[in-house]
Amino acid sequence: MEITRRKFIVGAGSFITATTLARYQNAIDNGEKPIIDVPKKSDYELYINIDQEYQISLGSPHDFSLPTKVPSWNEFLSNFSKKKAEELFQMWDLHEYTKKELDSTMQEDLYEGWYIDQYSPVIKAYNILDKLDLGDEIKSFKDGSYGLNFMNGPVIGSDYRGVHCNDEMSISLLQARLRELNEPAKLVVIDF
Repeated sequence: MEITRRKFIVGAGSFITATTLARYQNAIDNGEKPIIDVPKKSDYELYINIDQEYQISLGSPHDFSLPTKVPSWNEFLSNFSKKKAEELFQMWDLHEYTKKELDSTMQEDLYEGWYIDQYSPVIKAYNILDKLDLGDEIKSFKDGSYGLNFMNGPVIGSDYRGVHCNDEMSISLLQARLRELNEPAKLVVIDF
């Protein structure tokens, strides 16, 4: 069953009027950026990068940087509970490591991958949006529908987690839904 714009809106529980919906569509049809009816007060900004398939991030993705110091295995594992450290030990197969090797610096790519998966603006946006009651119609991606695509390991061997709007109309509708939920988020559209 194809989801129409109306079903997207009804599924979200929104009260967007036909006039507002037409205003959103006219802007897109005229080659303008999506209309974002910003909230009166916003505590944070969610950036939507059109050039990255409408990827959503908490703040500008270009402000994110990796730490300059890569810790030793022992420094890294000491930040976790004993149980969590054991899980990481299993996952990364560290049982064969000697004490000297555990005192050595972690592999940079492994640490960076872990850090990105925990602290990147894309992960932070995913965590925020995943916890909100956006409605099942918005959160369930179907080809040709408006809404969001929540990706969690989208292909075998991928650990990517992120949220993407399906199209420009979805951007306008997401901001409307966030306003309806009184979520103090402002959407910012970028294309770089």
